[in-house]
Amino acid sequence: MDFARTAVIGAGTMGCGIAQVLITSGLEVALYDADPTALQRGVARIAQRLRRQQEKGELSATACAQALQRLRPAGAWAELRAVDLAIEAVPEKMALKREVF
Repeated sequence: MDFARTAVIGAGTMGCGIAQVLITSGLEVALYDADPTALQRGVARIAQRLRRQQEKGELSATACAQALQRLRPAGAWAELRAVDLAIEAVPEKMALKREVF
């Protein structure tokens, strides 16, 4: 199955790590978190990690910039409708997971 547009639901440690791998692999990612502050923090964390890879020479400046362009913070569920693949990465709370699914 081919897919290009993905969503990661949950902008915590796990969700940010998954989103980072996807954007550096060339996929577009809509990163969603119900908490706007957590979403902003997650986007900043991903940008910081990518820039650190760039500083170490593990990622070119162009690749870093292109990866960050593929990351799109999503503030509403409606923004996730057009994705080919959604990955759930919310905290291990059964009520929350049920709500997401």
